[in-house]
Amino acid sequence: MEGIVFYWVMWGLWIATTFIMGYRPLRFWASFTCLIAIILSNSFLHIEMIKINDTYIFFFVVGLGLLGRSSFLKLSYYFVVHLIVMMLYIIYTIYTMYEPAILLMINQWLFFIAMFFVVQLLVKPFGIRLAVIIVGLCQAEWVESLLLYPKDFVIGDYQFLDKLAFLIFMTAGWYAALRMSYLLHHALSRSSIRKFER
Repeated sequence: MEGIVFYWVMWGLWIATTFIMGYRPLRFWASFTCLIAIILSNSFLHIEMIKINDTYIFFFVVGLGLLGRSSFLKLSYYFVVHLIVMMLYIIYTIYTMYEPAILLMINQWLFFIAMFFVVQLLVKPFGIRLAVIIVGLCQAEWVESLLLYPKDFVIGDYQFLDKLAFLIFMTAGWYAALRMSYLLHHALSRSSIRKFER
């Protein structure tokens, strides 16, 4: 069922940011973003024969907002990385259309895991990683829809939202795991220092 990954991930992230996350400014904005994404997911903007999902527009604006705070030099680097993400997505989609046997060997979720690791290697800050993934996938969806379905198409359907939510979940999960390991290491090192002082 299309859309189920999106709803599970968004509700899970909303619960995690609202009830588990510490009191920081990031907490409010993360939970607000998850709720707005869920609310807008069932509404579409109609422009003649084109349907654009409102969550797609919302995520695209959020991604551009996160990228907009960077300096010009960093922004040009992030632009190149987002082009890599965009091209990977488009090439994979077109290749699976013309050679569907590849899906027997490579599951689409494995492809997105590989894309996630590419972004992890190329970009350091957590917010920028999210922004590069969001903007890259949104632009890839737009270009793909324009090239493959020029007459009547939907931009940001539930299948796309599932893929985007999966990558957001992996990025947020990776960040949470690194943060927990850092806090655990810090707590263990402090306790070992106290034992040594005794």
